[in-house]
Amino acid sequence: MIRYHLIADSRPMIRQPQARERVVRRARDFCNRVHLMGHASRLMMFARQAVMDADARQISLASGQVWWALSLSGAKGRMKRTWWARPGGIYLCLAIYQGLLREKQQLYSLAAGLSIAQVLREWGVNAELRWLNDVLVRGKKVAGILAETVNAPRLKESYLLTGIGINLNQEQFPLYLQASSTSLFLETGRKWPLFDLGSHILSRIALNFALLHDWEAETLGSEYSSQADSKPCPVIRECERLSGIAGRRVLYGLDLETGRGQAATAVRILPDGALSLHLDSGGAIKATVGEIRYL
Repeated sequence: MIRYHLIADSRPMIRQPQARERVVRRARDFCNRVHLMGHASRLMMFARQAVMDADARQISLASGQVWWALSLSGAKGRMKRTWWARPGGIYLCLAIYQGLLREKQQLYSLAAGLSIAQVLREWGVNAELRWLNDVLVRGKKVAGILAETVNAPRLKESYLLTGIGINLNQEQFPLYLQASSTSLFLETGRKWPLFDLGSHILSRIALNFALLHDWEAETLGSEYSSQADSKPCPVIRECERLSGIAGRRVLYGLDLETGRGQAATAVRILPDGALSLHLDSGGAIKATVGEIRYL
């Protein structure tokens, strides 16, 4: 199913046959092996251990592997928050070798969130993005992403671990989550096919990661030409479209659940994935960490 969607989705996403063939070829490096388990504490510990075990043998971990669990008991979100990961959701961890230049590696997280929002919209759910990579339905969070970097000490290689949680068929949430979280079942009143939807999302992540690599290669190829900045990043362009971020009123802070935020107007997503903001208190900032809430 992953490969089926990979080929089928590339046609409407990429119009030029040569570019489409090139991106699909790159996309085969991602999500190429899936480890499925019924229950786990956290998936990132499996991915991290795989990196370390390979490094101990002085070999590179095969990039693009996915760990998929049906439920988690120790899942974490950003800012060390607990992620409620009972049966009925999609819980993934993707481990990749970070092929992008260091200053562009945050774009992977943008691309993962974008992939979820795109697929949900194609399946009939009016999902939107919230920088950096939250996916919302009617203002409530339906999916979240946590990215961690693990460095292999012997080979000096850097891997990106992308943890993904998507609320699918949960019929209720704990009281403390009910105001901020939702599931596709609660929004649509119907059960969703976990493996079909999960496979579609994985294939879209592979395509969007491949688009990033292809875009960077073209950008580097034209670095010294007059057209070096003429090709905008397709992932950033789509993130801006699905978030409607330009001109949007937001509250920004490092951790809005425990600290105070600053009211601001969002300007745009910058080429490295950071968010440009104009603060109500005066001045402009480039947000590379932290989070926003829409006002």
